[in-house]
This record gives sequence, C-alpha cells and structure tokens, in this order.
Amino acid sequence: MLNGLSKNKAVIGIQNPVQMDDTNEPEPDISLLIYRTDFYASAHPVPVDVLAIIEVSDASIRFDEEVKLPLYASHGILEYWMIGLESNRIEVYTNPKEGTYTSIQRYLPGEEIPLMAQTLSVNEVLISD
Repeated sequence: MLNGLSKNKAVIGIQNPVQMDDTNEPEPDISLLIYRTDFYASAHPVPVDVLAIIEVSDASIRFDEEVKLPLYASHGILEYWMIGLESNRIEVYTNPKEGTYTSIQRYLPGEEIPLMAQTLSVNEVLISD
C-alpha cells in the first residue's frame, strides 16, 4: 500500500507508539512520520512528528471512532484514516480544530485517495492478496 513513498521522505511505523501526552500513547496500525535518520530509535514520535495515522477498523471501529478519533484531533494530528473493513470504505479526517476534525472525506472502491503527492487506489488498500 505504501511502497511508493520514496526513501528519506517519511518513516512508516507499524503498531509503534506515538506519545500524545503523559497519559496517552496509542499504537496506531500505521503511522506516517516526518523522516528522521534515527527512525525514532531515540524517542517515540510526538504529534508534531506525525504526517498521518491510519487505523484498520473492524471489531475496533467503535473504539477508533469514540476514543482515538477525538484523541488524535485534540492533539492536532493533521490526517487520520479509518479503513473500514466491514463498511468497505475509507474515511479520511483532516483539519483538526478544537478537538474535532472539520473535514471528512469518504472513499469507496474505484476511487483514489491523495497521500503525500501521490494517490492510492481504494481497491488496492481494501483488497489484499
């Protein structure tokens, strides 16, 4: 899915912690982080390091919507994706303001999603080999 990201452009974290504050350190399914040469070995990323967070939601959909969504928005995470396996769609939340996202885009199979100067096919994201 993210193979097209060029070297030295971003660090991709897979279920690695992101330190939101002293009491919240979620482990998103995928985090796209500002590139660092140490790949965050010296410290967990914090919200200003995050380009996007992607959660794959099936049984966790309620937790992702009710807990993680407002947590990420309140800490200024610029882009939050929920990949809905049961709904067969991807929701992209952007423009965090005052603890909520002011923009929501929904993408269905056959559509494309912009991400870091490239596009991803919804079909490619939702369907695995």
